[in-house]
Amino acid sequence: MAEHRHRLDPDPPLQGNWFIKAFLGRFTHVMRFATGEDTILESSAENAWHTMALVEAAYESSSKPVQPIKAAPDA
Repeated sequence: MAEHRHRLDPDPPLQGNWFIKAFLGRFTHVMRFATGEDTILESSAENAWHTMALVEAAYESSSKPVQPIKAAPDA
């Protein structure tokens, strides 16, 4: 099996304002919580920490040789 490595393009060709739209709901909710319009903050700093831990694990995993997925026992 050939090993494939993908390099991230440091300057991908992006069009439009996708970044803002991707986080609009999250930022709106934080602002509403900060102003008292929402009484519960749905996503905590702990949640963000776990998300970033997952991202870091993915980066670490992608830097290692490819490992095949084991077949299911009933396959």
